[in-house]
Amino acid sequence: MPDAEYRQVSLELDPGDAVLIYSDGVTDALNPRRERYGSAQNSRLRGRLRLTGDSPKAIGHGIIQDLQAFSAGHAQFDDITLICFGPVTPAGCP
Repeated sequence: MPDAEYRQVSLELDPGDAVLIYSDGVTDALNPRRERYGSAQNSRLRGRLRLTGDSPKAIGHGIIQDLQAFSAGHAQFDDITLICFGPVTPAGCP
């Protein structure tokens, strides 16, 4: 969008922190009753974040699994993009 304003932000992430970036296709995904996955009436994505694992991979997989269960095979009208990343502690390290 030509008139959009963007700002740059720098932050430091520690192990256990995660950044989640998603398109409106995630929140606009519909179930068979045509309810949206994310809306003012349905904070399913926020609730799902509280239940996922502590690694970026677990968070991403948990959201995708929940999105698929919610949609129950209902055809989507928009692309669904989800990016989740953050530093992780290698297995066996404190």
